[in-house]
Amino acid sequence: MGTSNLIQPTDININDVITFSSKSLNDDNVYYGKVISKCSFDLAKTYGDVVAMYNNVSLDANEPALGPIDTLNYILLRLMENGTNEEKFIIPFALEWMDTVSLVSERKRMTITVFDADVGDSAAILAALKSIGKIAKVENVY
Repeated sequence: MGTSNLIQPTDININDVITFSSKSLNDDNVYYGKVISKCSFDLAKTYGDVVAMYNNVSLDANEPALGPIDTLNYILLRLMENGTNEEKFIIPFALEWMDTVSLVSERKRMTITVFDADVGDSAAILAALKSIGKIAKVENVY
């Protein structure tokens, strides 16, 4: 079984394989990839719309002031296909925007079936998994 260790975003290093979620309540993605660089705002903005991402996080009522956008700490993440080592594309992300971060080794994917659950239960189920350090998402409801 693969292992993951919860780390602080400031402990991320180049070449680390990480998985994390955003602090933005409007972003339910689970990001998985390899850190290829730590960089400045000027370089980060050449890889994506960091202003829009900043606005999504900073406008969130639950997130305290992040500070000026050009003073945040950015990484470039080469996204990888979930459960594989197939590399996709590169995105910028600020360390200050990250919620739960796990350093991943030998990444494995697990399928869990929850019986007798309603769609409304998904947030509580995801919160329970998050409370034990796991990052999960709902893929199918049937």
